[in-house]
Amino acid sequence: MKPRMAMKLISQNHLRKISEIESQLNKDGINQYHIKVDHEDLKRTETPEKLDVFYWLGGGGVYILNNRYLALIKRDNNAKTNPNKLSLCTGTPDTSDELRNPALLLRELPEELGITDVTYFYYPDRPHVTEESLRDYYDGHPLFKGKLCKVSSIDIPSLNLGLDELIISIDDTIVHIDAYLALDDYTNTYNVVFPVFLEGVDFNVIKLHDMENIDLEGKRIFLNRKVYLYDLKEKELLEKNLSPALSKIVKTTHCEKVIKRLSKWYEVNNDKGNSRVLSEP
Repeated sequence: MKPRMAMKLISQNHLRKISEIESQLNKDGINQYHIKVDHEDLKRTETPEKLDVFYWLGGGGVYILNNRYLALIKRDNNAKTNPNKLSLCTGTPDTSDELRNPALLLRELPEELGITDVTYFYYPDRPHVTEESLRDYYDGHPLFKGKLCKVSSIDIPSLNLGLDELIISIDDTIVHIDAYLALDDYTNTYNVVFPVFLEGVDFNVIKLHDMENIDLEGKRIFLNRKVYLYDLKEKELLEKNLSPALSKIVKTTHCEKVIKRLSKWYEVNNDKGNSRVLSEP
């Protein structure tokens, strides 16, 4: 099948590599993206200080709670990109390995959004998300008592989410990923977004917290940005207590695109309860 569309990744920062993507529909009608990454340019990212001038995409995930509510975070006023906008839990690669395999960027989801009760911080049982790394990341948060609980998340293929099929090639190495590919128009950066479903969430007990933090003169400062819920059923933005949001907030374009695709999924599958229950061990 011939590609039906050809695109290029273009960033505002012209120092960044322009990578090529070709898109076509596969035999099942799913968007299939063939992404070719230049190995020689990737070699320039082996040192962390060079990652801020070269990357071809970002990524992370979004929690879908009780098959209905998307957890979103409002970026702060000082954010370098998309200030004051609602966004998914996505970010840019920290290592060259994440550039080669964007599935590793799923770590951004529990790193940016903490799910807690009075005792535990919960995190999804997914590849590339480890208790050790999260323990180090959460350390210093006033609510973190050192107790983490891994919870099962649904087997994605059974949900018919219409995820994009990404085929990333670097020389002779090929990585296959099923996720949403969504362009952020503000930065011209593509985001690989992994949906993570958790069910049985009692919002009277379970709380959502922004976990993003910065280092300020050797001290870890948690940003405490505001968390919202987007209701796929009613198509409206809610406060964490499920009351209507008091103000209208602009969303990032990649957030809008993922919401649109999950809303379409919800319209077809809203009567199906497929995800696991969130509970203590």
